Parts: sequence; structure tokens; C-alpha cells
Amino acid sequence: MSTMRDTSTGDFSNLYSARTNSIQELNTYAVVNLGAGLQSFEWAAPIVANLSWVSIDISNTTYAYKSMLLGDAFAKKFGGASGDDPDYFFLRIYAKQSMYLDSLDVYLADFRFNDNSQDFIIDDWTSVDISGFPSNTQLEFRLFSSDTGMFGINTPLFFAIDNIKYSITGGLDDIKRDQLDAYSDGTQIQIQNPSKATYTIYDMQGRLLQSFQDYSGASLNIEPKNQLLIINRETPEGITAKRIMH
Repeated sequence: MSTMRDTSTGDFSNLYSARTNSIQELNTYAVVNLGAGLQSFEWAAPIVANLSWVSIDISNTTYAYKSMLLGDAFAKKFGGASGDDPDYFFLRIYAKQSMYLDSLDVYLADFRFNDNSQDFIIDDWTSVDISGFPSNTQLEFRLFSSDTGMFGINTPLFFAIDNIKYSITGGLDDIKRDQLDAYSDGTQIQIQNPSKATYTIYDMQGRLLQSFQDYSGASLNIEPKNQLLIINRETPEGITAKRIMH
């Protein structure tokens, strides 16, 4: 998880910044480094509920963006010296249960056009529609690049992710067991709780900030504002759910 806003430093000293024009926003997002393998996003939704994906926001990191734009000691400038090299860098999103059911490719950079003026490297958040994925699936990610060598892909294997949107349909009893509903406006967290539960709230250093029991609903003022918090909810039946909020 990151709140880095550096859109200038394009080397491995800046691994945690999303390339976005919205640098004044205070949102927290995630930076993913895949290495040579898959990265999974597992959602602990109740099996009896019906989880449907809606959309997800994707961007390059500053490091990957500048590497493709200018080249560096490890990776080439996309398009090459002439600008005609048909380079590409894309993210494949898989929908998976026990097997892969669907996939979608999102191009983070594409230089394969006959008209070079159409070549692009994504430099801001891009909303990706994943509503066509089957329900109750896990997301997995893999990156592909045209710039490869004897040790694999040369392009920095990073991307940024934010605003994962989904919907859940099902009875209240199905959802309340595993779903922790909490919403933040940056100054206050609204906790929605359909049944009796015990809440414990920690900062990212593991310090206990607050503990309370609630029967209907509660809100928590955040001081200082926009800090990351870990919220733990436990029902009388011993079912727990955790969520990181800011």
C-alpha cells in the first residue's frame, strides 16, 4: 500500500509511486511487483453470497513509465531510436476459481500502431471494466512485455491498482458473517454492523487505539487525518473480519 506522489524519479529508488496526474489526491492505492510469476487477489467473500466484479483502476508506476519512455540501464526505450519498434507492455487479469474461467488484457503501453502518433504509455488512472468476469472468482495478474532478454522481461514488472469495485447480493445472514462494511471520507470511518460484534482498531504499528462493542452502527473519528488503520471485527460466534482503512 502506498501514498507516494513522486512522478519524476524514474529509477529503482522510486518503487512505490503511481504515475498519475492526480498527485494532489490523498488516496491510498496498492503497488504490485510481479517478478516472474502471478500475483493473486483473493477475496474472502462468503461462498453462499454472489460476488460480482465491477471495475478496477490501473496505472503504471513512475518507475515503469519512465523506463519505457526513456530507457534505462536494464530496459530499452519503447519504440527504439526510430520510434517504429512494435513494443508493448500489458497486464493480463485472470478470473479464477479452481481453474481459469476468463481473462482480460490491459495495455499499459502499446507501440504497435502503424501511425506512431497513436503509440501510448498510460500515465494516469484508467478504469477497467471487469463486469463480464464470472461471479465468485479470484483475480490473478500477470505482466507481459516485448522487451525481454536472457533473464526474462527487462521492463520493470510493476503496476498500480486502486478502486476495486464489486457488488455482493445475498441474504443479510450470508453477508454479515464475513463482510466488514466500513467507509472512509478521510476524516471519519463509518462502520456498518448488522449484528452484535466487538471492534478493535489499531494503527499500522500495531498499537491499540480503540475497542468497543456495537449493536447497530458506529463511526470513528480519525486523528491524525488520513492515517492507515486496521479494523478487526469479531462476532459472538467467533467469526472475524479485518479491513485496512485510511
